[in-house]
Amino acid sequence: MADNKIITFIIIAALIVGAIFLFKGGTPSGNQSGEGLLIRTVPVDGNGNFDVVYSSNQTGKWVAVVEDVVSSGCKFSNGKPEYKTVIIGDGPGSQTISVSGSNCKFSGDYDFYATGIEEKRIKFGEVTVN
Repeated sequence: MADNKIITFIIIAALIVGAIFLFKGGTPSGNQSGEGLLIRTVPVDGNGNFDVVYSSNQTGKWVAVVEDVVSSGCKFSNGKPEYKTVIIGDGPGSQTISVSGSNCKFSGDYDFYATGIEEKRIKFGEVTVN
């Protein structure tokens, strides 16, 4: 009888741990994307010109190497559909860039480095600005 209770406990614990990993790995829907290390925020409606904000609430020193892409004829303020930058932070921080165009679909990723965090390559979720 005690063996059945132990086996049942192990199975329930494994299901709970599996559920935590399954739900934690998802990307938020809406106009923000990221895993909480670096978040890309865009407006829902851009009206032809709008700002994209890359931000982190990470404490301590951190670095993010961002490679973002926008489609549909839209361009970042550098005149290109690609934006590559390095963001260095000592505590929470952000960086903003302007984008022009409409129906802009964003996709991209970033590398994140910080003390106590294993280096990660993280894909931003795809998002469209009308």
